[in-house]
Amino acid sequence: MAAVPTTQNLDIYRGDDETITLTFKDKVTGLPKNLTGSSFFFTAKINSSDLDSAAIIAKKVLSYSDPMGSGIAMVPLTHTDTAVGLGTYVYDLQWVDAAGNVKTVLKGKLTVHDDVTKATS
Repeated sequence: MAAVPTTQNLDIYRGDDETITLTFKDKVTGLPKNLTGSSFFFTAKINSSDLDSAAIIAKKVLSYSDPMGSGIAMVPLTHTDTAVGLGTYVYDLQWVDAAGNVKTVLKGKLTVHDDVTKATS
C-alpha cells in the first residue's frame, strides 16, 4: 500500500516570499536521502480537477542539488509567485526522484491573505 501524503494547510500573505522546506529520510535506516537530481512541483488551484494550465501557482524546481546529502528540500515561492488573488486553494507538492519515480509528498489547503503594506521600496 502506498504511503499517504502528509496533509498540511498553509497560510501565506499575498506578495510575500515563502519557502516550503521538507526533510526526506530513508524509512529503514532513518538516514537522510540524497535528493540530488530530484525535481519538485508545487501546484495550487481553485479545484483539484482544474487543468495544470489553470493553476493559481505553479512552481517547478528542476534538477535539485543536495551536495551534502542532507535530505532537506527547499521549494522557494517568490513574491511574484504569491501575487495571486485572495482565497483558499488546494495544493500539492510532488517529488520526482533521480530515477523518475513520482510521489505526492505534501497536500492541503493554501490560504492567501491580504497584505497590509503594499510598498516595498
